[in-house]
Amino acid sequence: LLVSAKVHARLALLQGSPFEVSLGDPEAALPLASNAWVLLQSIPAGALPGVRMREATYRVEEALGSTLAALGRGDEATEHYERMIALGTELDQELPRTNDWRWSSQARGEFCNLLTLLHRFDRAHEELPYLLGDPYLLITTNSDDLRRLEYTARARWGQGVYFRAGTGELNLALDFYRQ
Repeated sequence: LLVSAKVHARLALLQGSPFEVSLGDPEAALPLASNAWVLLQSIPAGALPGVRMREATYRVEEALGSTLAALGRGDEATEHYERMIALGTELDQELPRTNDWRWSSQARGEFCNLLTLLHRFDRAHEELPYLLGDPYLLITTNSDDLRRLEYTARARWGQGVYFRAGTGELNLALDFYRQ
């Protein structure tokens, strides 16, 4: 059941995520994400270690949030991303990632994407210090590590979006876009 839930969650993201390359069909993604949730809830309590359940729940929350965002149901998606952040914070301690951004940073980054779509720039700006505090962030772009460069670019781009759209400070926005 756990593997099936994770597969359904990943298929939902591939089918209709607005935040990554997908087939662009959120209507088809919603039943997949919903099935992932049902499968996850079908696992008997205590049948698996808590950390494995939290990781799978994180993935399903991501699929549901992304799908609802793509369907224009931002308020519902917000609830899933907020739960994803809480789970990510726990996973940062229990299942730390090596050579990747923190679980909580991934959740906050995706939540910032949603908040930007909803034009809630001040709320997205509140999440940026967490992203900029992730040790995966590069201090300079003098690196061959493409994953870390991508993460750094996303975080800096988020700052630029805030200053461009949220405050109208175009010079500050350009500084962050250049970084």
